[in-house]
Amino acid sequence: MRRYANFILGEMISTDLPMGFTVQRIGNTDAMAISHLPPSDIAEYLREHPGVAEALMSESSDKRFTPSSFIEQKGDRFRVGWFTTDAKYEFVQEFPTLADAAADYLLLSLGKGRWTRANERNDSINNVGSRGRVNFGSANHQRARRKGAEHADYRL
Repeated sequence: MRRYANFILGEMISTDLPMGFTVQRIGNTDAMAISHLPPSDIAEYLREHPGVAEALMSESSDKRFTPSSFIEQKGDRFRVGWFTTDAKYEFVQEFPTLADAAADYLLLSLGKGRWTRANERNDSINNVGSRGRVNFGSANHQRARRKGAEHADYRL
């Protein structure tokens, strides 16, 4: 597993990627056009444009290769993760909405981290005005954030 923190337009995201991870091709041009935005803006865009989120899920279900990122609906929830060459699901996260799952799928597929939905209360790692937060898994990530690391790719 590779672990390091990325800084995307002022939002630090924790990146836990499976061994053998490769950036996935995203054919949806609308999704690629927003992929440079901060994660909270991506999620907001996908909430406002559900057709783009639906297209990402459709694109995922059309994949015929492994390993690959995936997004799928299970009941009333959506799952996002990594499907390995030996047919195992790894790094799976569940979401109540397609928009949040599609944001996570886009970020994961491009190797930019994972999306998590924010709690209603402000969290110490929330950005001001952000509806979402990113997952800081380890104490090293917390220390890097407190030190104000300004690198584009700060390896921990």
